[in-house]
Amino acid sequence: MKKSILAIAVASLAASSAAIAEPTVYGNLHISLNQADNDVDGADNNLKVSSNTSAIGVKGSEDLGNGLKAIYQIEFNTRASTTGGALNNPATSVNHVGGSANVAANRNTFVGLAGDFGTVLVGRHDTPNNMNQNKNNIFNDTAADLKDGRNPASPFTWERVDGTIAYVSPSFSGLTAAVAIGPDETTYNPTGGDGLADHWSGALMYNNAGLYAGLGFLSLD
Repeated sequence: MKKSILAIAVASLAASSAAIAEPTVYGNLHISLNQADNDVDGADNNLKVSSNTSAIGVKGSEDLGNGLKAIYQIEFNTRASTTGGALNNPATSVNHVGGSANVAANRNTFVGLAGDFGTVLVGRHDTPNNMNQNKNNIFNDTAADLKDGRNPASPFTWERVDGTIAYVSPSFSGLTAAVAIGPDETTYNPTGGDGLADHWSGALMYNNAGLYAGLGFLSLD
């Protein structure tokens, strides 16, 4: 009798393991040779090797039935060069001997649920305002990126917020809505926040028939 129970348990474990989808490992090494004339670091026409948002990640999902699935993603920033990683900020560059830095799961890293209702996720993720901007950022992840970190004169900010709770709606004839909240956790306010929505961001995005339009908002404590 005990052997029969054990055999049934092993068979059940094998069946459940087969139902779990294999994770997807992905990534890219995006390296460029740039010539910059920016009058910021004290020299003109600098030649620099940049690692532009090189990353590696693991993501996957598991079918929970009734049209519902669990999703997850862990994405690591990595660099093949830091000599030009901060093109306009010499304070963050390092020498060739020192090696590359900042290898960490500091990109979109989350768990969530997805279904006909849309997607809910918790973790570290681009704000909806970021999601809205990215579609029009035609030089994304290059030395000409419009995002604030690469171009101090840019009016655009780029934020991923830890502890994000976000919702992204399904597409309604090309119209998608997204909203996210997050506690401060002392990242932007030295005294720390006291609520779940110290930071929040929202966006409406329309993408249909070759036309993209969007409206985004970001508020940091």
